[in-house]
Amino acid sequence: MKSFLLFVSLMILTIQSFGQTNVPPALYIHVGIGYGTNAEPLLCVPIRIGEPIAVTNGNSCVLTGTIEQLGTNLVAKNLKWWKNGGSQYSGYGGSLTLEKPVFGGAVGDFVRPAWIIVSTNQDDKPTLERLKEIEKNRQKKDSSQ
Repeated sequence: MKSFLLFVSLMILTIQSFGQTNVPPALYIHVGIGYGTNAEPLLCVPIRIGEPIAVTNGNSCVLTGTIEQLGTNLVAKNLKWWKNGGSQYSGYGGSLTLEKPVFGGAVGDFVRPAWIIVSTNQDDKPTLERLKEIEKNRQKKDSSQ
């Protein structure tokens, strides 16, 4: 009887495990320049952790590099993005936090901050709202000093 119960338990566990996969949630990288109301999204692409990224779009924006997972942390490896044939360029290597922008310099006719955000959301609206919120907080901080 014990053998039968053990067999039935193992079968139930096996059947339940077929419906589950170890696929991580989808992640997206949003790339853009400017912040606040002047934020300009350039590119949003789905990524897979650990796989090389090499993407371009109709805005002549290019993104290359890799996002890896080390423990519970996301880490950018040689992440580079540029626009207009390389006239506006930024790069980043280091820790990333979901939904938190990382800023770098964008050089062209003028300097505007370039940013990337790793998100679980493909929609640009939450990203742009986050950048507006950062600008509001920066303005409040500047006016209080």
